[in-house]
Amino acid sequence: MKKFLKTFFGITACLSLLVIAVPAPASGPEDALKLFLDASLAGKPLDAYQHISSTDRKVYGFDEYLGNRSGDIGIFLEIVGSMTSYNIEELEVDGDIAKANVKVGVPDLPAMLTDLAGKTLAAALFSEDVDRMARKWLIEKIRGEDVPRITVMRPMTLIREQGEWRVYLGWSKDKATTDQTELLQDLLKTIREIGTTAP
Repeated sequence: MKKFLKTFFGITACLSLLVIAVPAPASGPEDALKLFLDASLAGKPLDAYQHISSTDRKVYGFDEYLGNRSGDIGIFLEIVGSMTSYNIEELEVDGDIAKANVKVGVPDLPAMLTDLAGKTLAAALFSEDVDRMARKWLIEKIRGEDVPRITVMRPMTLIREQGEWRVYLGWSKDKATTDQTELLQDLLKTIREIGTTAP
């Protein structure tokens, strides 16, 4: 009897862990889109990937998807994600396809870099500790203090696959246009260059 109870409780515990580990499917397209956006902005690529269409996942396997969001790029995306907000403005469903317009408030990076460059120059002119000032500035921005923002409208498509709504990103059309890693690496390189060439 004891052996049976141990086995029973062991199986129950394993099943409970499986239920906890597997996210519940979204009940509708808006829920699926929110789950994808929330996971993307929170820096949770595994959660985000689970809400992407199978068509897109055939183009980018999870390892490649994760690789494009790791290291410096992952840190950068997580910081920017923490400063980003969204609102689903419109959502129209036509059978197994849903179209949404998402209003996204993102940090205005050019304005932020101009602000940082000005503060760096002023600190250097008055013989202040430039590194300390830059760290303080970055911490303030990560906390969301005085972050200039721009708003963009982003159209998004969802498709229903085997009864579940998933975000369709169109990766299968042209993989080259969806690979943003080089663009982000160039942006990070520019930010580093500004930091090293500042007086």
